[in-house]
This record gives sequence, structure tokens and C-alpha cells, in this order.
Amino acid sequence: MAHLEIEVPDFEVPSLRSLSGRGSEAARSVMEADLAESYRSSAFINTDWDEVRRMFDSGHTIWFGSYTIALNDAVGEIAAISSLLAENDIHTISRAVVVMTGSNDRLGLTGTKAMCEALRDGLGLERWTFGVVHHAGVSDRVRLTLLLETPQS
Repeated sequence: MAHLEIEVPDFEVPSLRSLSGRGSEAARSVMEADLAESYRSSAFINTDWDEVRRMFDSGHTIWFGSYTIALNDAVGEIAAISSLLAENDIHTISRAVVVMTGSNDRLGLTGTKAMCEALRDGLGLERWTFGVVHHAGVSDRVRLTLLLETPQS
């Protein structure tokens, strides 16, 4: 698996993209690189690789987005992402992969727990897998990369 170094502020996709064809492969590469970086940085990890593969192979619609958010307003920022989902007529998420990238002091146990609670409550996530990347050069913001599967085909 390739290692991909991305500066957090330079990698923001402020809207959701429906994936198909080559875009799907590109998003898959980014997610796999982010998740691999989670392992490399020895951060918190709860990743089910089989789940990630099943999402891409399911034939269901996959949505991809990456956002730079303030951890101290995670609930508000996740609510804004939830509004984007509603605008795209996405009301049910069957599976999700989430990667959070931030500094060790921002995404320690407390910060990671707060982000997970905001995601669960704000997006209604029940079944999801996640990775956390500790990146020394990151500002006080957190990059949130989402891969969402919707039950519609």
C-alpha cells in the first residue's frame, strides 16, 4: 500500500462527491493511504479493512468528502456536513469509513472520543470504521475524511 503525504489545509473537498469509475479508485487510494498512515503514526485505530473493501464492491452509491474543521466546534461543523448530505438527498448511511487527521494533543483520547460522538450523533452513524492520523505539522484544526455508503444503488 502506497504512503501518501498530504498537508492538511491543501486537501479539502468541501462538497460530497459520488464515486464511480476512476474517481472511485482515486478515493479508495486516498482512504487506504490515510488508514495506512493511522497505523504508521501509532494513533488510535479501529479499522476493518474487509469493511472498506465491501463498501467499494457493494455496488451501492459511495460518497467521498474531506473537510477541515475546528475540533472545539465539532458538533456545529458536523451539523453543516449533515446539511450537505440532506442537500444531496442522503438520509441513510449504511456504512462509513472516517479518518481524522490532527495533532497528537488535538486528537488524543478525549478529542477522538468527542469527534466520534459528534459523528455518531450528527450523521446518525451506527456502523462505521475509523482511523486517526497524528500529524505533527497540523494546525489547531482537524481534517475529517469521510467515505459514506448509502443503501440506494
